[in-house]
Amino acid sequence: MKNSIDLTQGSLVQHILRLLGPSTIAMFALLSGGLIDTFYLGRLSDPNIPNLGVLALAAIGFGFPLTLAGNSANIGLGAGTLSAVSRAIGQGEPERARRHGAASILLGLSSMAVLVTLMLMAMPMTLKVMGAEGLIYNMAASYLKITLPGLAFITVTVMCVNILRARGEAALPSSFLITSAVVNIALDPFLIFGIGPFPRLEIAGAALATVIGHAVGASLALYFVLLRRKAITFTQMTMGSIKRA
Repeated sequence: MKNSIDLTQGSLVQHILRLLGPSTIAMFALLSGGLIDTFYLGRLSDPNIPNLGVLALAAIGFGFPLTLAGNSANIGLGAGTLSAVSRAIGQGEPERARRHGAASILLGLSSMAVLVTLMLMAMPMTLKVMGAEGLIYNMAASYLKITLPGLAFITVTVMCVNILRARGEAALPSSFLITSAVVNIALDPFLIFGIGPFPRLEIAGAALATVIGHAVGASLALYFVLLRRKAITFTQMTMGSIKRA
């Protein structure tokens, strides 16, 4: 397979260290995106709304459990993808590995569509149960209405990242996550504060910057996995292959 590395050969420790380095950098990049979000939101001000920055940070906190649930599901789906694809590769069946990779993306998107729909339906009650009310409730709701559907982009990225990692690649899959974080960080001040031609969207701007960043990362990941590495194929797929992915 093009650009793949046989993980069954060579030193196990070296393989782990080679995969660990880029993955660690990617995780730090994603965490920095969230930190930059909170940094800018905490600096929001409005003479008509005292402590606007504090309210925005509180709204993010109320929305965190729902976004965490979605991201946790993506992590689990990604682990399953890594397992299915790597086992097929290790058994010397590259075509089955490619079908498993494609099936994993479809299964992940289907699962996330159901989960996001349920979370959006439960969002009003969930926020009220947690104690969100008034302006904080409205801000948290506006944030979640953008970020929850955007979890689908994270699903695509995570699936593609684990497909490539199953093939032994390290730097390329991590670059997708780093790109997402860089785009998010770059757009944050423009969309939050309304710099230049951009409207001032405040907390919705932070959410939109995050989703755009993940959309760019997902597009880049799918391009490389499907067209450059040809690591997935949607031909000769059956319901059975989707269930096994």
